[in-house]
Amino acid sequence: MKTLLVKDMKYIAIPLLLLLLLDAILATFYTYLDEPGSFLLFFCLPITVIFVLFTRNHAQGWDKYVNSLPFTPQEIVAEKYIIAVGIVLLIQIIMLLFGTIPFILSYSTIDYAKFLVTSSSTVLISSITLGIFIPCSISMNPAKGTAVSIFIVLFVLFPIFYVCYSQSNIGGYYTTSYGTSYMHTYIDPINEASTPVIFWITTILGYLTLYGSYRGSVILYQKKDY
Repeated sequence: MKTLLVKDMKYIAIPLLLLLLLDAILATFYTYLDEPGSFLLFFCLPITVIFVLFTRNHAQGWDKYVNSLPFTPQEIVAEKYIIAVGIVLLIQIIMLLFGTIPFILSYSTIDYAKFLVTSSSTVLISSITLGIFIPCSISMNPAKGTAVSIFIVLFVLFPIFYVCYSQSNIGGYYTTSYGTSYMHTYIDPINEASTPVIFWITTILGYLTLYGSYRGSVILYQKKDY
């Protein structure tokens, strides 16, 4: 399996690093974005290297050739999921690492609560996307897998996230006294207490989605006639 990992990582290393750098920049300037929740799809961009990897392997006939090598179906499928989990984990680490700095400097616990929800939502959406794409690519082909996963993200997952995000009770309001405007921030006690719970539940669900997808992909791979 190590040989498979090295082969694929050599191909995706540079584009992956560039996309992760973009995530780091976006996370650093998260507090300055007008609608930070709308940038969630940009945080998910690094997972697109998996799409490119599958498409390349399929075009070069690697899918058929790898079956002649001394690897089990479990190893062949697991290698792709190891890369997928690694990318999702890197996205989350970079978001939390670079995104936390502005909040430490600004002492904004309210916006940070939304940021935590955004980071865990990124993990969940990325995991669901890959969890759909990989088995679809195995059972059909990468082009159809890409179409199905992008459709679900754009027209199902992202709208649900955006509605939930925009309706959250974390925010602020202004009052005016003697011609001077004052900004008052508030956070619903229930939301404040539940933010860590939402963060961990959403994150864990994301990785469990990938695990469930892996189990299903192994079955599909074993049944497919190459």
